[in-house]
Amino acid sequence: MITVRFLWNTLLLILVIWLIRWISLGGSVKVCGKEHKPLAYLGNTKDYLFYFPHFLLGLNNQLNTIAAFQLNKIACKPRREFLIGADGGQFAIDWFEDRGIEIKDTSPIIFICHGVNGGSGEAFVQHFGLRALKEFGYRPVCYIYRGCAGAKITTPRTYNGGATEDIHIALKEISKRFPKSEIALVGFSMGGNQLAKYLGEFKSCHKQLAPPKHISDHDARPSSIVFGAMTGCPFDYIITTQSCTEKQAQSIGKNCHTYFKKNEEQLKYHKDYETYKQIANPTTDDFNQYLSTDVFGYKSLRDAYADCSASLYLNGIDVPTLFISSGNDPASTPIATPFREISQNENLALLQTPSGGHLGQFYPFSSKRKFDEEHIFKFLQYNLSPHEQKIT
Repeated sequence: MITVRFLWNTLLLILVIWLIRWISLGGSVKVCGKEHKPLAYLGNTKDYLFYFPHFLLGLNNQLNTIAAFQLNKIACKPRREFLIGADGGQFAIDWFEDRGIEIKDTSPIIFICHGVNGGSGEAFVQHFGLRALKEFGYRPVCYIYRGCAGAKITTPRTYNGGATEDIHIALKEISKRFPKSEIALVGFSMGGNQLAKYLGEFKSCHKQLAPPKHISDHDARPSSIVFGAMTGCPFDYIITTQSCTEKQAQSIGKNCHTYFKKNEEQLKYHKDYETYKQIANPTTDDFNQYLSTDVFGYKSLRDAYADCSASLYLNGIDVPTLFISSGNDPASTPIATPFREISQNENLALLQTPSGGHLGQFYPFSSKRKFDEEHIFKFLQYNLSPHEQKIT
């Protein structure tokens, strides 16, 4: 017969096991570039940064990651606008707006880049964009990769993890419309890699194998871009893909195949269309190998992965840029983190929490507040010019 004492002892044992597990996943935040410009917002607290994960969601990095993508979704439909790329193909930008909030023409613009096959509808993008608008009075806009989030491709050109031509066109157009506004770039996951590469490729020592048009044409980056903040950045695609488990590769590959099916009308004109279509369970590598690599001028998949990795361009970043990552990220593996490159550039700094999964750095007792989001907003508030919002 189960006694009250037995139940109490069992409950106590479970509590002790949970507490040991929870404590083991927390601790001090690793800081790289402690005296560098991006961390000025922390003042004298740089040595006293700690992070402990959510008491339930944080016990497993996969659960952390799932929660980041599924929790806090909001019924929000940004205003979509289509722009034309250098090859004549279309891509989109989504503006977060609210009829009750009037944003001044001088208000800072937050240019957001989402993750693989995502969009402005991703939970963490929505949450960040709406906070930027409603709480801080910024003007948030999310760049949508070709073929993603309902923005179908109009040429056989897709996108990859380092493609920056469309980003450059979008930022030039936005800076032209709002010449008095500062622009901060905020990237999530692969979007962080793209934006970090973009910020650095103008002055980087690395010579690109397939340089984008604005680099070949020496078309300067808009001077109104003053800061960058990236979370969950993969940094190195070769290391990241090698670290992927077979299950992860198939999961991302499934998303890529969904992208393929939605844009098949244009992709069928690609020379390797039939080869890709015959693969039973295509992975991300398969998609990139047959439908992306040669479109962007690369001779091999390895060349594409190497050339698109942000770690090669960090030496060229000349505006304060904050990176935030997790020590148990299952997608953007921590072993790819370029600590040396970050430490050698005074414009870069990194905060790496001991846990948090991929984009899931929730605080212990909140499924809404996250370490990365809070610190990005603190960074932006400290650096961006004072502004006002008028709620009508």
